[in-house]
Amino acid sequence: MEEGGSRITFRVFEERTEEYDSWFDKQEAIYRSELRLASTFPCEKPCLEIGVGTGRFAQPLGIEFGIDPSANALAISQGGGI
Repeated sequence: MEEGGSRITFRVFEERTEEYDSWFDKQEAIYRSELRLASTFPCEKPCLEIGVGTGRFAQPLGIEFGIDPSANALAISQGGGI
C-alpha cells in the first residue's frame, strides 16, 4: 500500500511489539490452543514462517527462519534463535 508516496508499515506491531507478545502470557489457554492447531500443519526442514513476529510460535514448533515487517519483533525472534 502507498500513502502520500511512502510505504505504510505495520506501525502497531513495531510500536507495541512487547505489549502484543505479552497478550499471549495473559491468555495462556488461547495461546496453547493456537499452538496445538499450528502443530497439525507439518513443515519439512528447513521451515520458514511468514509473519513470524517475535517467534513465540516458531520456537516451540521448531521453525528455524522467519520474516516479518516489524524490525522490533524480528530482533526478539533472533534473540530466541529464529
